[in-house]
Amino acid sequence: MDCYDDLGVKKRINAWDTVSSIGGSRMKSEVMEAYFSAEGSETDIDDFCEYGGEEIAKALQVEAACITGGASAGLLTAACACMSGGRSEFVIQCGHRNHYDCAVRLAGGKIVQIGIMWGTEEWELRGALSPRTAAMLFCAAKKHMDRGLPLKTCAEITHGFGIPLIVDAAAQIPPLDNLYAYLSDGADAVMVSGGKALGGPQSCGFAIGTRKMISEMNLAMRDCRNPSFLTVPGHGPAAALVRAVKLAAEKGFSNQLDDAERMASFLSDQLNGEISHVTPNGLKMPRVLLACGEKAGRIKAKLKADGIEVGIENGKLSLNPWDLSAQEAEWLCRYLEAKNG
Repeated sequence: MDCYDDLGVKKRINAWDTVSSIGGSRMKSEVMEAYFSAEGSETDIDDFCEYGGEEIAKALQVEAACITGGASAGLLTAACACMSGGRSEFVIQCGHRNHYDCAVRLAGGKIVQIGIMWGTEEWELRGALSPRTAAMLFCAAKKHMDRGLPLKTCAEITHGFGIPLIVDAAAQIPPLDNLYAYLSDGADAVMVSGGKALGGPQSCGFAIGTRKMISEMNLAMRDCRNPSFLTVPGHGPAAALVRAVKLAAEKGFSNQLDDAERMASFLSDQLNGEISHVTPNGLKMPRVLLACGEKAGRIKAKLKADGIEVGIENGKLSLNPWDLSAQEAEWLCRYLEAKNG
């Protein structure tokens, strides 16, 4: 009996995505080893996270990095770091609003929304910046980036006012090149989830950025007057995160992508599906799309009730092989064939 059975919690087959609500992704064995190794000893967690951030920066060859309690906790920490001298407003384009920008409000900040859902003009951004502005928030998911000013333009404008730009890139890898592109376009800090495709702990994350911003974030996490103080991760997740980042930096994602492509081919052959190689978020990861008429929503709900998580893309069921085991894929095919029959 495993821990889920012991608690009476139903396990789920994840053919949807590496989403937080169902656990992100499975941690690799090397990552789990680092987790349990760290939990077997004790050290100062602030120092541990600071040194761990330095290791991440070296591995990724970026100016600076810090460990956070997840991507959303990183947003909270960055918000705390930016609020000083009466600055408490965070500008965000309407098309970039999402349920994670509440991290700014948790920090005590105020959201200043500009533009409309499908776009923003440069004059609207300039007009929203003032001595009260702490930073601009930018969501790097493709569906948001298509709805407003590009990152480089936003950075040029905000930096002209001496205002930093914070990027939420929680699930924007692979490849790691995406992160470097955000920095190149002017991001002061980029938030990344430790779970998702990275294969690290879902309860941890990291930020990369300028030395000034990362230093201020580290200070914010050490200050018990800031809510970010409450988000400092434990030793195990922090150690596991560093190991996951190092593995990604050393080996990339080619092996995982090859495995996912093979799994997608298997699912497509078995279920007569269509393989899509680019996700709605613009990542180059395979999906298997199954045509099901107008019933996609009802089928997804029925599968969810049976413990199977799938997605919907363009009116079709979407199966993501990234986190499926071979045994789960075979079982899923038999299940869907039986239901279809």
